[in-house]
Order: sequence, then structure tokens, then C-alpha cells
Amino acid sequence: MILPTDVPTRAQVERLLRAREPSSVSIYLPTNPASRGEAERIELKNLAAEASRQLLQAGVGRDDVAAIEEELADLVDDDEFWRYQARSLALFLTPTTGTTFRLPNRLTALVEVSDRFHLKPLLRAVTFPHTAFVLALSQNRVRLLEIAPELEPAEIRIPELPKDVASAVGKSSIRDRAPSGRIQGSEGQKTRMRQYARQIDQALRPLLTGLDWPLILAAVEPMDAVYRSVNSHPHLLSTSQVDEETGAITIDDTDDAVNYGVVDEIARRVWLNGGHVLAVRRSDIPGNGSVAAILRYVH
Repeated sequence: MILPTDVPTRAQVERLLRAREPSSVSIYLPTNPASRGEAERIELKNLAAEASRQLLQAGVGRDDVAAIEEELADLVDDDEFWRYQARSLALFLTPTTGTTFRLPNRLTALVEVSDRFHLKPLLRAVTFPHTAFVLALSQNRVRLLEIAPELEPAEIRIPELPKDVASAVGKSSIRDRAPSGRIQGSEGQKTRMRQYARQIDQALRPLLTGLDWPLILAAVEPMDAVYRSVNSHPHLLSTSQVDEETGAITIDDTDDAVNYGVVDEIARRVWLNGGHVLAVRRSDIPGNGSVAAILRYVH
């Protein structure tokens, strides 16, 4: 079974980055895809109570606080929602809207109240894929596996996958003689392998289309090269495996953006101006800084 995720698209992230609402609540909650959601519901109740405390402390009106509390209570009581979870749940709420994303990476429980959403933890989910497929392929067998951190590899059953090269081309063996009576040789065998690989690629398309998950090919030659020659999945891995106009940022002690974070604001402006934002661990940044940038000036 594929890990149930709904990682936000760039357009969805952009909409969240542009949002402004005095009582914006961001909640991150670690979840367990193997659980029934009971522990997660209890934790969400605790986080909801903390959100209410922060809202009241910020001077948000009682009606707005009650509206957000009602949204969270409804979510806690939604049995169907908790049946399928990934490793983390991100929630973004205002008194009139609520958006959730099931994420493949494990995030720390967190509540933030500000005039905008706290998206820095979310950006890591869209920076790197945390789930991948492995296509274990030989002339005699083919399997598709899903791999993800902290979970055992799981085989994905696809009825349309051919069993092996011979059955894919309707032969008892790929060394069968051609209709003319002669052995087709190595080139003929490669032709049948290619037919086999093409059937595999076509069987995988309904599952892989639209997913940006990496596809790792576990095969030896000549099957490795044959499959790569017909593959249609764009993420097949290789064998080697600010002022809105000027960029100035001014923050004083009473600015809501103090809690929101300067790094968050830099990331927001880079994203909305067409730049690329990569959320990485501090140890991955030169000098162990909070942020690094590659800048290019274009006339």
C-alpha cells in the first residue's frame, strides 16, 4: 500500500505564503501510518488547546477563537480522516478556512499563531522526496516496491505487470526459434526483452503519472539498459546514484513577524519572486548558518 500523502504543489504553497489573517494558526503533528489515530487525536487536542491559549494571549476575539476551536474539534472527531495518515500532519487554519496536508517526513509537534502561516517545516517536505519506488527487474521476474524511512519495503501489486520475458511475448522461452526456423540470436533476445520492458512501463504508467517520486531500477545488464531505453517515468534515477520590491526587511519588537521568523520571511519572498527554496538541515549549510543564498542579478 502506498503511503497516503498529499504533499502540496507549488501553487498551494504559494497560496499559503500569500495569505494574511490576524489569527492564522499553523499546527504540525507527527503521525504513524500504522496506527488507528487514537494517540494522534489526543495530541491534536493538546495542540488545539495551546493554539487557543496563544490566540487569546494575542488578543484575538472570542468568536474567532471559537471558530478555530470548532474546526479542530471537527477534525478530531472525523473517523474517516484518521484512517489513512502518513508521518506528519500539517494544518493551517483561520476562523473561516482550514487546510491539511499529510506529509511523508517526520516533523516535530508545533503550534504557531501569527498574522501569516509558519511554513518553514512544510518546505522541507517539498524540497526532497521522502518516498521512492524500486523496480526489481530480471528476465524471469518483476516486482515494484515502495520504500520509505522507518518502514519495511512494501510490494505494490499491479496485475498488469508481465510475469517474465517469455510470457510477455507469448513464448515458452526467449530462445524459441523464429517463424523462419532460425535462432534469433542475441539481438532477437534483446528485441523480446524490449517488448517485455515496454509492457512493464505501460503497466506502471497509471500509478506513476503525476508522481515525482524517484524510481530506482534494480537490474543487471542487459536488462538495465533495455528498460532504460523504453522508460517513460521522468524521475528514473541514473545508475550512479525583504520590502516586497526592494527586499528590505524591517522588524521591531511589536511586529508579529518576530514570532514568524526572519528566515521564514526570506523564504516567502524568494519563493513568490520565482526563486528556488531548498529547506535543508543546518549541517548541510556552509558554515552551519541559518540560511545561505546563491544570487544572480538579471537586468
